[in-house]
Amino acid sequence: MSIRRAALTGFALVLVLGILVEIIAARLFSPPYDWIRNTISDLGVTTCTTMHNYYGAVELCSPAHAWVNASMAVGGLAMIGLATVRVRTAGFDRFAGLSWVVAGGSTLAMALVPQDVSPELHAFVSIPQLVALPLAVFIGSLKYRGVIGGAGRVVGAVGLGASLWMLLDMNTYTHAGLLERLSLWPAFVWTVFVSAFGRLRERRPLAVV
Repeated sequence: MSIRRAALTGFALVLVLGILVEIIAARLFSPPYDWIRNTISDLGVTTCTTMHNYYGAVELCSPAHAWVNASMAVGGLAMIGLATVRVRTAGFDRFAGLSWVVAGGSTLAMALVPQDVSPELHAFVSIPQLVALPLAVFIGSLKYRGVIGGAGRVVGAVGLGASLWMLLDMNTYTHAGLLERLSLWPAFVWTVFVSAFGRLRERRPLAVV
């Protein structure tokens, strides 16, 4: 394995480890964490508080919030790292790379401004992540062949659909956590596989007349 591919796989694994942090934090959360309704941002609230949203009051208390926010910050830097390591490399370059940078910056901002500190600002900075991340996966997957390439296109399309549904339909609060994870988790897992095993599509030589 080349140094570049090893670095790429390492950044991707950081994203997957963030899922483990969420699972542990959810076990400590009170009231009992609802994986369908509660979002990742709920795990990052820094105080035991009641959030007043347009659909009502929600009790939130996350003792592991420091770990969650730290994981989000590192994850954001890892997304930027994916584009940096693979600069000028198909699948993580050009528009796909730009999308990874946007998603990473958004994730980092979410960690720096937890939901209970400024709900409006937190919601605003989270929007680019939800759109840019599945878009980066979909665009990048077009450069790869085989099962991994096809899986990336499915993951990207489903994730983008879930994100747009959550952003455009105000009634999705009852399953916001599920939609958010449909947008993010499969993308993280796919990134590990494409980093370690992805094979680029072969370019067809131009016909000589």
